[in-house]
Amino acid sequence: MKKSYHIILCYIFPLFLLANGGPIDESTIRKVGDLKFINTASISIINEDLAIKIEGDYAEVKVIYTLKNHYNIDEHIFYAFPIDFGFSNIEEEPGWKEEYINFITFKKNGEVLQKESQIDLQTNEGRTRKHWYFVKFDIGKNEKEVTLEVHYKFKVGFVDFAYSKSFYPVFNERTFIYDFSPAQYWGNGKGTPLNISLDISSIKQLHGKVLKMNGIDFKEENGLYTFQTTDFDFKEAPNLEIEYELKTHKASAYLSKKSVKKEQIKKIIASSRLERKYTKDNLVDFNFSTCWCAKPKDKNPTLTFTFKDSIDVATIVLTTGYLKSKDTYYNNNRLKKIGITQHYLAYDGSIKQYTYELTPKDIPYQEIDLNTFYNMTGHTDSGDLYKYTTKIEIKVLETYKGKKFNDTCISEILFAGYKHGAD
Repeated sequence: MKKSYHIILCYIFPLFLLANGGPIDESTIRKVGDLKFINTASISIINEDLAIKIEGDYAEVKVIYTLKNHYNIDEHIFYAFPIDFGFSNIEEEPGWKEEYINFITFKKNGEVLQKESQIDLQTNEGRTRKHWYFVKFDIGKNEKEVTLEVHYKFKVGFVDFAYSKSFYPVFNERTFIYDFSPAQYWGNGKGTPLNISLDISSIKQLHGKVLKMNGIDFKEENGLYTFQTTDFDFKEAPNLEIEYELKTHKASAYLSKKSVKKEQIKKIIASSRLERKYTKDNLVDFNFSTCWCAKPKDKNPTLTFTFKDSIDVATIVLTTGYLKSKDTYYNNNRLKKIGITQHYLAYDGSIKQYTYELTPKDIPYQEIDLNTFYNMTGHTDSGDLYKYTTKIEIKVLETYKGKKFNDTCISEILFAGYKHGAD
């Protein structure tokens, strides 16, 4: 019996980004792509179904190829799947991070193929190494057509970093690139039916923005993009490239992680309260549908927060109004200017204080949740200057007047610092 052997390569390329500050999160993966098949006169792709879903920092890709065996022989396939990875500017040598690949599976006709992996030595392509996955399978002469499924989830290319003088990191753009060109080595690389579905609805749900989408002429409906053709040319096809940002979501998650817990607040004193349901405890319940509300006669409403122990407060974050709905936001007073006095423990053991003002912008209302609240806040940023804060006083100095009521409302106040959550 005649046997023929083939090697298939599916490439993932790295993203080399050098941060100006200290990186806090990154992924060196830049590009994923179709299968590359060497010497494939006997086998071609007769259909490809590609499904891509982007969620946060990760993209999930599921591609199903229908392969046709044109010769009356058994084909024994050796499939190699490399991931090129590099190293950031703070590393002396490249290091593979398992978090880059959430999972990866290979299936022939629905049955899982056993995979092996290894890491190569440094390549001649510069400061890179390769993480390889290997699988083997057969296409028998009596099978003629088989399906090959590659399903994986990976961390898209990006680098986030922090500066020493600001509490807030820089959350950079995320990049997803899919390369069709390797599939040109199957058959003649032309005339293949191709179906693509791209789900980026999560980006919009997280108040993110798609900054660039190139390479495919999609039809779009409610965040789901589709493309269909019966005659796709893998040789001439440009890369599918998507660049997006999630700054609102990343900043919101960062603040949630770094904020002082409610249990660390010893006491809250409010100068007034409109009604019983508008209690001061609503300020620290992480529920944006509740609020504290001062009485209309309270010209300069004041809040005082005393902490059980001295705490690290690098930023004070305030929602500027009552965020339960668009009506509650505009019908009640919103913050225009506040005075803040921060009491802190000095190196000599004495209690000192620093008073300053914050002037939040009048932010147009938008619906928010725990993943997206950052856009509806005003905040201070003192870096790491106030590590031993004991008490904070907040006084409302000016407001944007409500359409119906002259009472000042705040849905939430957060006190965040470096040491309240894990890095």
